[in-house]
Amino acid sequence: MGFLAVISILLLNYQYTERERDYSQQDLSKQAEIVLKTTAIAMRDELYSLKIDELRDLANKIDENDEITLFIVYDKNGKMLVDSRTSGWIFTQTVDVLGKDLVSLSVNETYYEWLPSQLIAGQSVRIGSKVIGAIAIGFSTKPLERKINDITSQGFILATIFIFIGAMFTFGMARRLTAPLSDLANVASEMEKGNLNVRANPSKTHDEIGQLSIAFNQMADAIQEREKALRDQADGLEKTVNERTSEIKEQARILEEMAITDPLTHAYNRRQFYKIAEIEMKLARKNNHPLSVIVIDADHFKLINDTYGHHAGDLALIKLAETCQNAIRDTDVFARYGGEEFVVLMPNTDALAANQIAERIRKRVEEESVESEEKIVRFTISLGVSTFQTSKQPTFDSLLTQADKALYNSKKSGRNRVTHWEEETP
Repeated sequence: MGFLAVISILLLNYQYTERERDYSQQDLSKQAEIVLKTTAIAMRDELYSLKIDELRDLANKIDENDEITLFIVYDKNGKMLVDSRTSGWIFTQTVDVLGKDLVSLSVNETYYEWLPSQLIAGQSVRIGSKVIGAIAIGFSTKPLERKINDITSQGFILATIFIFIGAMFTFGMARRLTAPLSDLANVASEMEKGNLNVRANPSKTHDEIGQLSIAFNQMADAIQEREKALRDQADGLEKTVNERTSEIKEQARILEEMAITDPLTHAYNRRQFYKIAEIEMKLARKNNHPLSVIVIDADHFKLINDTYGHHAGDLALIKLAETCQNAIRDTDVFARYGGEEFVVLMPNTDALAANQIAERIRKRVEEESVESEEKIVRFTISLGVSTFQTSKQPTFDSLLTQADKALYNSKKSGRNRVTHWEEETP
């Protein structure tokens, strides 16, 4: 029975060791995911611009951490750009196997590979939905292995103590020990199956087997408390990961918004406007629908800056953008084209409707004003309108050029007016 108890304790120690290993590996995996996401955001601009010097400096800083075994950066094709294990730059046309796997990962998907003495983790790096590269980071598992070895050693020491105590009393008290040790073995067996709430029942509190049962119960209490602490730690880490993930998503949303909008007026910027315009142009051609564009320019805007200051000029541009967006439809696209010039793209809109919208914008802007340093600043705008004709405009640029020419005629004719481009317009 004493031998059976020792075997049960060894099995319990083995189960506890394996459970500790699983929890530790889960902790390391979640820590690796946080490091990957944070590093990906920190180096996104450098990777997008292929700034190898900055990427190399980042690799050197990360490599200074004793728990980091390697740091590799790949381009969008899976070619290696930076490797912390090498001292110089890497120029290669060969696609790395790991790099190819990483750039093909979906959003929020993480690659894990457990190797002797280290964990290799990797993710793709994206701007929006576009993959610009990938990173791989190696994390040392030596602290984890040392921790497991310590737990195993403690288990063997405890087992040795139990063997010694059992041998001391087995010879003289076999019959007295049979029932208590059988009970202790059954309790250890239950705990080995995962029932951590079961406890031994000491027959006598002052004899050796009673003390052994008490020690066993204390060990079971410690194991149960440790498991609860690990669960609490795992819950806390999961909460931290979720909070960090929310922060990363919010940062990504802000970065995406900054990439497509004008920082002063919060309207679409020129690049985003062209992106949308090309799509609408293709749809207009395919479905033979009209497509109109309005080019808007603030009249005598330089005079506003010179007279009232650039702050007043900024307030005027913000008010102009706000007024235009309130005057157009939900289906129209408004953007800042550059300086004091704005554009409106109007899908499925003919020349008559486009002119009506342009005139509505002009009147509303004429009625608005802004206050700067207790001075009222009023301004007007000139507008040029052009409508897509399948046989006339081969590209969207030509449509925009026509609207710009119409705007020039509005300026030339006295400003604060709408001009629609006609073929016979000089």
